[in-house]
Amino acid sequence: MLLFCRERDDGDFGAQPYFLLGPGRYVTHTGSRPMAITWTLDHRRPTSSRRPRCSSDE
Repeated sequence: MLLFCRERDDGDFGAQPYFLLGPGRYVTHTGSRPMAITWTLDHRRPTSSRRPRCSSDE
């Protein structure tokens, strides 16, 4: 599965673009409506200052 994230849902010009995190694998999930899913990435994320801060980074 390819995983994507985005920094914010909205910006000056509408929805922000998605950032490709890369291939990942399902680990577990909890709850429902909303459901929280835990994934693990197959590769490390690049350490670039230009990459968005995704909710998993916080």
